[in-house]
Amino acid sequence: MSTDTRFYIDIEFGVKASPSGDLELISGIANLKQRLFARLMTAKGSLCHRPNFGVGIATYQGEISSIDTKRKIASDIKEQFELDPQVEKVTSVLIEKNQENDSQFEITYKVDAIGLGEVVSTVDPFQGNFT
Repeated sequence: MSTDTRFYIDIEFGVKASPSGDLELISGIANLKQRLFARLMTAKGSLCHRPNFGVGIATYQGEISSIDTKRKIASDIKEQFELDPQVEKVTSVLIEKNQENDSQFEITYKVDAIGLGEVVSTVDPFQGNFT
């Protein structure tokens, strides 16, 4: 399967069905965002066939108070996202504390993607949300 079309994954319920009952497919920017979200959430070393895949962002909950930690997270995100075959370059990673829970944070990233141009997304890894 190419990077252009994949199964749509609902964070809470797994693979999502289309109105016709078939498996729903996504492509384009939504597909890229879903793939990058998977890289962000997967703990490095948790996939035996891809031991270097993932950032494991949830392990950083409550630990972003120092600039050094933010730099490490941003560096890990940049490294992982640039391994995606459609990402040419990560141009920005911004990590900000969640306004409602200061042990959690949101990530806003910008990537230059082949065939899509600049893609910007904000991710709340603790709520499973990405836009």
